Amino acid sequence: MSEQHTTSGPRNSAVGRRGFLAGAAGVAAAAATPALARDAAAAPAARPNILIIVTDDQPKQTDWAIPKTIEWLGGHGVTFTHGHAATPLCAPSRSSIFSGRHAHHHGVRNNSASYSLDQTTTVQRHLKQAGYRTGLFGKYLNAWTLADNPPHFEEFALLQPGYNDARWNVDGTVQQLPGYTTNIVKNRTLAFLDKSTTDSRPWFAYVTPYASHAPNTPAPKYTETPVPAWNGRPSVPEERGWPPTAPAEPPPRP
Repeated sequence: MSEQHTTSGPRNSAVGRRGFLAGAAGVAAAAATPALARDAAAAPAARPNILIIVTDDQPKQTDWAIPKTIEWLGGHGVTFTHGHAATPLCAPSRSSIFSGRHAHHHGVRNNSASYSLDQTTTVQRHLKQAGYRTGLFGKYLNAWTLADNPPHFEEFALLQPGYNDARWNVDGTVQQLPGYTTNIVKNRTLAFLDKSTTDSRPWFAYVTPYASHAPNTPAPKYTETPVPAWNGRPSVPEERGWPPTAPAEPPPRP
């Protein structure tokens, strides 16, 4: 999915209790000496926590809106400069994240085919079987029935897409929650991560706010923030009325 990556920022700076990749560890240079190799073999490596954040319909050119987030993640990890989505459509692309497969292999070729995904092939299934806590907070798959629990997630707050006072399936109970949905996603995720203080299992969190999908409703505190106009592009054809402006008529043939 990527041809090139770069590393940036201070790699030795401390990551807080709510650090996105807290607990990630590896054994380096284990074979440098026979003694190190024996020590590495005797002590199992710590298993990393895993966080995936998926924004919705966010073009690369809008990175200016989240500079602190990009700096934090890039400064503590890897920035993929040639990353791309093979199928830039909601359900097929999300199914590729779950399964590691292209749409023509996992079978979810459009937004109405979410139940075609083989749930035995997903990363959440394999991680749960490996002893991970698994959590989903936000949007799941298009055309998924809200009352159906997402398989292989131990905790979840499944969002019926919307920005304010939306409907959710919270751990098996369908309900309406007041408030801005991105804030709810944040708070549910942080509560999930905080359980690490009493639960020693590694965790996998799949965090998927509805933003910045149309109608692009901001949180109240950002309502008056000026933003440049964006007329869309061919890789985001989900809205009716595409393209935004009619193409020019071809010149008459002589």
